[in-house]
Amino acid sequence: MGKSELISRRMPAFAFGRNPDLRIIGTSDRAWDFSRDVQRIIDSESYQRIFPTTTINGEFGRDRNAKREVGLFEIVGQ
Repeated sequence: MGKSELISRRMPAFAFGRNPDLRIIGTSDRAWDFSRDVQRIIDSESYQRIFPTTTINGEFGRDRNAKREVGLFEIVGQ
C-alpha cells in the first residue's frame, strides 16, 4: 500500500526540508532501517536540488559537530 514509503521515509525527509529545526522520533521494529532510508533520501542529488540548505554529514554536508549514526542524525547547522 505504500504506507511505510510515504509516512516513514518520504514524509520525514520532506518535513526536514521544509523545517530543518524539527525533531522527529521514529519508533517501530524497523526504525533504524527507516532512519537509514531517510538519510539516503536527504543525501540524494534530487533532494538537494529541491532543499539545498538541508544537509546531513556526508556528500553534501560537512560539519564535525553534527551527528550521523544509523539511528540518529542531525541536520547540519541546526
